[in-house]
Parts: sequence; C-alpha cells; structure tokens
Amino acid sequence: EGLFQAIEAASRILDEALQLSLKTAPSEVQNIIELQLGSKTAILILQAALRREESRGAHFREDFPTENDSRWRGHLEVSLVQGKPAWSFNAI
Repeated sequence: EGLFQAIEAASRILDEALQLSLKTAPSEVQNIIELQLGSKTAILILQAALRREESRGAHFREDFPTENDSRWRGHLEVSLVQGKPAWSFNAI
C-alpha cells in the first residue's frame, strides 16, 4: 500500500511540475526540468519496486519477505517505447 501511495504522491508532483511555466529565469527553468525528470524517475523506481515481488538487499517488502532466486535473480529493466514504459526482466 505504501508503494501505491508513494506513486500517487510522485505523480501529483509530476503533474504540478508539468504545469509550471518555462518562460522564466534560466535557473528556474533548470529547477523545473530537474523536478520533472526527478519525479518521473521516482515513479519508475517505485513501479519497479512493485513489480519485484521479493525482498533483496535494501529492497524489503512485507508482503514478499524473502528472496526468490528462481523468479527474480536478474535485472528488471525499463525502456520507453512510443513514449510509454516497457518492462523486461533479464535473468542471470
């Protein structure tokens, strides 16, 4: 539940950041762009945490308290395909 709440909060921040005008001082434009990109990154990290249904290292989930090597030993990756996140998993 906490991950869903965090995604909602980061999404609200992103929505607000996207409404900010870029017709301002260059230093403010930089701050706005950093806020937009940072909130997008936060959303992707939180979505990845939801997808990984296990606990591993510093990533701990109460609903999945143990490692699951048979399903999750590898790398979860995301890329943009036509502007939308496309997730893949590469087992090692």
